[in-house]
Amino acid sequence: MPISYCISPDLDLLYARYFGPMRADQFADIYQIYMDDPDYRLGRAELIDVSEATAVELNFEQVKTILMGVGRAIPKGTPPIRTVLLAPGDVAFGLARMYQSLADFSGLLEVSVHRTEAGALSALDLSFPSVRAMLAEGGYTAFRHGRIDT
Repeated sequence: MPISYCISPDLDLLYARYFGPMRADQFADIYQIYMDDPDYRLGRAELIDVSEATAVELNFEQVKTILMGVGRAIPKGTPPIRTVLLAPGDVAFGLARMYQSLADFSGLLEVSVHRTEAGALSALDLSFPSVRAMLAEGGYTAFRHGRIDT
């Protein structure tokens, strides 16, 4: 699963875009890529865009395992991390809602799921007209690219 992401210190926001098929065994590697980045800061809000995911190969237990892995990376006492998922497709939206429900129960993340860019940006209290405008005007670092093939 290829990913690209960039960080805006100005907005205090990480934006990540996932491409291609998404599989459970890849998510631990993705979080490690973020955490190894010198500009990454635990607690920074995240906008995760899965609008270009071509397939989502995850079930309930795998989503639960992913969230448990995230939980292991977050030190105890860290306030919930605001995570906004942009998931316009039906399958991705359904799995994102499952992730949201599990995250709400865990107290680790404050997750919201949106089908539209406008909804996702609004959830982050951003007034940009689109994600493209946010990326152009938001003081982002250059995109970093990774490919997780397991």
